[in-house]
Amino acid sequence: MQPSSRLKIGYLWQSDQSEMDKHLATNLHVQAVVQRLQAHEHTVRMVAIPDGKHKWSDDLKNWRTARLGASFEKPWFPPLESAVRRLQSTLHLPYINLFDSQRYAEACMSSLIGFDVLYERYWMMNYGGAFASRRLGIPLVLEVNGDIYEEYAQLGIKLSPPQWLAVDQVNRFIFHNAAHVIAVSEPLRQRLIKRWRIPEAKISTVHNGADLSLFVAPEIPANLPAFLRFLEDEPTTPIITFVGSFKPWHGIDLLLEAFKQVSEQFPNARLMLVGDGPLRTEIEMQVSALRLSSRVIFTGRVRHQDVPFLLRLSQIAVLAPRPSGASISQSPLKLFEYMAVGKAIVAPATPNVEEVLTHDVNGLLTAPNDADALARAFLRLLGNEELRRQLGSAAQREAVAKYSWNTTVAQIESILYQVVQTSAAAPAVTPTYAPIIDEKKHECA
Repeated sequence: MQPSSRLKIGYLWQSDQSEMDKHLATNLHVQAVVQRLQAHEHTVRMVAIPDGKHKWSDDLKNWRTARLGASFEKPWFPPLESAVRRLQSTLHLPYINLFDSQRYAEACMSSLIGFDVLYERYWMMNYGGAFASRRLGIPLVLEVNGDIYEEYAQLGIKLSPPQWLAVDQVNRFIFHNAAHVIAVSEPLRQRLIKRWRIPEAKISTVHNGADLSLFVAPEIPANLPAFLRFLEDEPTTPIITFVGSFKPWHGIDLLLEAFKQVSEQFPNARLMLVGDGPLRTEIEMQVSALRLSSRVIFTGRVRHQDVPFLLRLSQIAVLAPRPSGASISQSPLKLFEYMAVGKAIVAPATPNVEEVLTHDVNGLLTAPNDADALARAFLRLLGNEELRRQLGSAAQREAVAKYSWNTTVAQIESILYQVVQTSAAAPAVTPTYAPIIDEKKHECA
């Protein structure tokens, strides 16, 4: 297939968290990829599980119910599934997500007949896409956004040895079945190669990006939000900004400790925390204990389109100072958005950040988990306007050249073409799935 040809792409997201109207990093990533592939005139149909129901959509707005296999409609199937689940619970057998993955596979198979390639956002134990790929005879490209093993450990999720064995076997099946794997950072790519013995030629690194049209040169509205009204009287107030969820691995506790030191030398400085999360109450208590209540701004959740002007008002943008085992292999969206808006960035010197930022060139990198080092970086920047300008300009140039969503999707598009071309050259595989025909509508249901 020539690059000028248009592809029919099935975007698979076996998740009940796929409400596209929520301003979450995951959703923003999915929307960016799907919409730009569509802008290149490819047909992209998503199969997901919004509201707990299997549906498909060609525009991420209008959803149609996906037809499941006939077996799921038999009166004997629900009692059978219930009995198996009870037996599993009683005998403490490992959870392998078989029924849910089978349902999802059926939804894909009835919705994606005749498509060229499947593109799936990976999550551990979701293997409906692998089933669908094999049965439809359509190659599967897998996008991996983090080390799920590390994330489980980070979240305190403990599994028994039989459960880990089941996880291991299921994931080996998923990765073995994929025609190609995309990792969002080079450290993650290396982890996946080592853990799953994926051939190096079968896995590529494609970084996340930023929406340049939104973040480069954003306008500041004439009427500032209430939490920024102080700028009308103090327009030169230095602001340090963090954007993200309030979770343990984002290290807001360390950020507050560092800002306490900054406030002693810059009493008019403000720390703006853009977002919300489960640690909100604890963070507010720490702010009060450090006597920073008048200097820390909680914006709460804001619309993604409002983040650029909040960053533009800031002097410094900061990335999580407490990286975890999982986060050091991820590709944080906020990093590329900070770069695109042209702000001086302070971030931890971890492998995933160091492949994007160079210390003293387009950002300042500090030792992870070190509040004192973070404070020194803030003080250095606040005392040197020219350094802030230089670092911000260099970061923006790098974002425009290498880290836009257009660049990201162009790389994904190239991989999809290669996979489809290789699949077409391989011996033909007869699909093991017969389409369900709706005789009334004379179309695949």
